[in-house]
Amino acid sequence: MSKALVHGTGMSFVIANWVMAAYAVAFSTQNFIPAIILIGLVVLILIFVNLRLVIYYPAAWTRPFDYILLHAPARLFLLVTATLFLPLTAFIADGHDWTLPRHDLDYPWEGFAAVAVSGVLATIIAGWRRDLVWSAGTVWLLWCIGGLKPKSTPVMIAVIVFSILIPLTFMASLILHMIYGRNEGRVRLEGEETPRVPPPASRGTPNTQVGNHEVQSDVWG
Repeated sequence: MSKALVHGTGMSFVIANWVMAAYAVAFSTQNFIPAIILIGLVVLILIFVNLRLVIYYPAAWTRPFDYILLHAPARLFLLVTATLFLPLTAFIADGHDWTLPRHDLDYPWEGFAAVAVSGVLATIIAGWRRDLVWSAGTVWLLWCIGGLKPKSTPVMIAVIVFSILIPLTFMASLILHMIYGRNEGRVRLEGEETPRVPPPASRGTPNTQVGNHEVQSDVWG
């Protein structure tokens, strides 16, 4: 875990938290253009951190604390910033008024686009990577969005569809991997060829083979 903590996350995760603090200051003071630049920088740093963890320090059942203390927080941090803070800040910087509770009714298709993009991304990750944290975190965000009332019809449809689709995709991918993944990666070695049974000797022909050893004719003179 120490190597993954130092070389996997390291200073990149610390810098992401510093930039996130600067984003909070910019957002609270309503400087939305600097805020969207800062949150975009946070997303890029977190993508780099997560890719480094996945490629060089992958999670394993033998190291559960790596997954609980490093992989899961990094995934959830990227999930919230990329699928919630980034589109919300972009819409506000574009001049949208997202004052609750009427923002969904004023901008139904913008909300639908944000929910649909995050849902499609989570569905792909659930089927390709079988990432439990990203899948469960996205469903949790969808439930939180769907729980806010009033809710526009396009946003509510996207919430319901992806709340069902993401778990189904995850379970289907997991079952297929358990069924077909056992035979993947098996390489037949040189000595594993199927043994050949020698053909039976025909009548009138002396048997010149004993077992698998061929008898040369010049041995008998």
